[in-house]
Amino acid sequence: LALSVLMTTNSTLWGLVMTPLALFIYGRAFTTAEVQIPVQNIAVTLAILLVPVAVAMWIRRVNANIGAVMELFGGVLGVLVIVFLIG
Repeated sequence: LALSVLMTTNSTLWGLVMTPLALFIYGRAFTTAEVQIPVQNIAVTLAILLVPVAVAMWIRRVNANIGAVMELFGGVLGVLVIVFLIG
């Protein structure tokens, strides 16, 4: 179990670095005056996505009961947001 957690964490952190880098390297061939790839915006978005995950993991570690309640409310809120966006 520890190895799978370590490998998942490792691939996530490397993905945070390598995704914008790969877009920068491979996207240069397709970048013109009209088409620009916002590599910096993509990197910031990936970093912003990790902040709530890190906070939730910390809360779950500090107090498992609060983490479980947050997980329940987060699931319900997620379903409501999806229903709102679709309908």
